[in-house]
Amino acid sequence: MRRSPGAFTLVEMLVVVAIVAILAGFLLPALTGARERARKVKCGSNLHQLHVAVMNFVGDTERYPYAYSTWDEYRDCKGQTGWIDWDDDDESKRDYYYTGSLGLANIQRGELWGYLNNQEGVYACPTHVHLNRNVVRSYAINKQISGRNVYNVSREIGVHSEVALFAEVNDPPLGHRDEGSYFWTLSQVVGRHAGQGNVVYLDGHVRQR
Repeated sequence: MRRSPGAFTLVEMLVVVAIVAILAGFLLPALTGARERARKVKCGSNLHQLHVAVMNFVGDTERYPYAYSTWDEYRDCKGQTGWIDWDDDDESKRDYYYTGSLGLANIQRGELWGYLNNQEGVYACPTHVHLNRNVVRSYAINKQISGRNVYNVSREIGVHSEVALFAEVNDPPLGHRDEGSYFWTLSQVVGRHAGQGNVVYLDGHVRQR
C-alpha cells in the first residue's frame, strides 16, 4: 500500500511523540520552579503589605499591634484585641485558627483588618494555600513588639532593620490555642520556599531565612 504524499509513518510519529515527551520532561520542572518563585515573591509582597498596615496603625495609635487577645476575668470582658482576634462571644471559640471560616473570623476581628482594606488574601502565603486550599493565614507576629510604644522599640529591643515584625510559621503553631498568633524567635520560621521562609522587619525589608 502506497503512502500518501506528506503523510507520517508510524515510526516517524513515534519519534515525534518521544521528542515531545523529552522536551516536556525538561520544561515542566522549569515551569514548576517558575510558579514557586512567583509564589515566593507574592508571599514577600503580602508581608510588605502587612508592614505598611502596621505602620499606618502605628501612625494612628503610637503603639504596635497587640500580638494576642486577652480576656479580663475580673470584669468578664475583652481585655485587649490582638492583630488577629478570637471570637470572645463564644468561650468555646477563644482559639486561633489558620484555616476556614473560623480562621477568617480571627482575621476580620483583628486590629489590622481595616488597615488592609479588608483584603483577606494578604494574610496567607500562596505556597501555603497551594498545599492546603483551606488556609487563610500563614503568618505570625513577633511577640516582642506586642503593644510597645513606637518610640521605645529601638531602645528596648534593637534597631529596626534587625527586629522581625512578621514571619511565616508552620501549621501546628498557627493553630495553637494561646500562641497561634505570634512567634517567639526566628527559629520558628518555616521554610516553605525551597527550605527558606520569608520574614519582614520593622524597617520594611523582607529577608529569607
